[in-house]
Amino acid sequence: MPTARTPPWKKPNPKGQKTQPLTEAQKAAARQRAEENGRRYPNLVDNMWAAKLPVEALLTVAPRPRLPTPFPPWRDDARLYRQRNVGRCAALVQSIT
Repeated sequence: MPTARTPPWKKPNPKGQKTQPLTEAQKAAARQRAEENGRRYPNLVDNMWAAKLPVEALLTVAPRPRLPTPFPPWRDDARLYRQRNVGRCAALVQSIT
């Protein structure tokens, strides 16, 4: 029977060790693993996995070019919704106060 393990996000930080930031290669490896698993950003487990990788494995990961992202499409929808419903929203706020 497998033993129940405490997840890493519930464990306290190790005492007496200084934190070391991830290198660019480690960050690229964590990003790649997150994208392969359908996540937009790497989580704690991806970062821990990347930190434990040997240096030789990190050399095979090509760094992803950082492209500027356009505004998300929902921002325009929310703006248009507010513009169309200004009167209704103002009436609702006045009725509450």
